[in-house]
Amino acid sequence: MSQVLETKRKKQPLEVFVKQVNLICYTVQITSGQKFAPKYQYQAVIVSKILAKTIDIYTFSWEANNIRVGSDKEKYRRRKELQQRAVGSCDSLLGLIMIAKTMFHLRGKQFEYWCGRVIEVKNLTQTWKEKDIKGESL
Repeated sequence: MSQVLETKRKKQPLEVFVKQVNLICYTVQITSGQKFAPKYQYQAVIVSKILAKTIDIYTFSWEANNIRVGSDKEKYRRRKELQQRAVGSCDSLLGLIMIAKTMFHLRGKQFEYWCGRVIEVKNLTQTWKEKDIKGESL
């Protein structure tokens, strides 16, 4: 049985959703830790926004995936819009993580790992959107 290098493997069709769910779980885990225990109300607001944005990435993608376009231009437009909102939510989440890094004194490696997961999800979501534009499906 031969092993295929991870970089040479074909992406599984629903990999974007698996990675998004993993990002949600990781974000819940990291924001539930002692370091993120809000000492002030504004800190709780940041944590709440981080969690909400992470869930938005998944829900926008899930909604988009459940739109069966066919030849309906309005459905296609809506699907594309939801995909773009998911990508935009990744960008917003990266900004919120930057705030959290400063506010909660995240270690460099922890910050880089978290951002790396978000960027991976963003790239997978963007690739899916681009495949849709080319007429390929997820």
